[in-house]
Amino acid sequence: MARDTLNFCHVLMRAHRLGLSNSSLFVDVGADVGTEARLARGFGHLVVSFECRGAHWLKMSSRPAFADDAGMRLVHACVSDRNGLGVLHKAMDSSSMMKSSVQDPGAAWKARREQRSGGAGSGGAAGATEPVPVVTLDSAVGAASIAALWPGLAHARVGFVKIDVQGVEGAVLTGALGVLREHAPFIFYEDSMLPTEDRKGVLLARLLAPSGGLSYVCECDNDCFCQPTGGRRGPRG
Repeated sequence: MARDTLNFCHVLMRAHRLGLSNSSLFVDVGADVGTEARLARGFGHLVVSFECRGAHWLKMSSRPAFADDAGMRLVHACVSDRNGLGVLHKAMDSSSMMKSSVQDPGAAWKARREQRSGGAGSGGAAGATEPVPVVTLDSAVGAASIAALWPGLAHARVGFVKIDVQGVEGAVLTGALGVLREHAPFIFYEDSMLPTEDRKGVLLARLLAPSGGLSYVCECDNDCFCQPTGGRRGPRG
């Protein structure tokens, strides 16, 4: 099993030991091949996943894990700090809404790898782009949206949010502040492509500071696992 998968299994199991309920909603931002979504589903969670790349979403949505399981939903959208339309900069396996994450030779290790590989992905050449729908988590996992996916479950609690979006984690969290304040979910996000000053949990602390109340303790390496230490943890309503 790949190191990233083992690391995710470890933090998901730890979240359960810390009180994460199997009945809570697992939100997967940046589904890729759906590994984390399938693991979370194995724990009993309802799972809503977001995949930005259109061709990849189409391929994934036909697979049994998403097509045949009523507890799994795969949404074609990029998640950010606004609703509307955006541009995805395509790459081998690290496409991003942030151009520098796939094209800047001075960016982090993933960007340099993309440069060496030529930056081709999903049928696109280096520098290719794709228009994409953009949503915030506050709108996409609001009560009305969840009721549209699972009638009768509008008040399901968001228990865990996983984010892997190639450097745009700050925008995703900014557009999810309402969800965080209402549900105080566990959070697992990629840290290695953020600006140095935002790493090691600083990003989340900075975003939450103006509101007070809710806070997190984060343990970070390439990824951050963040546990809520204050704020509400219960269902909607």
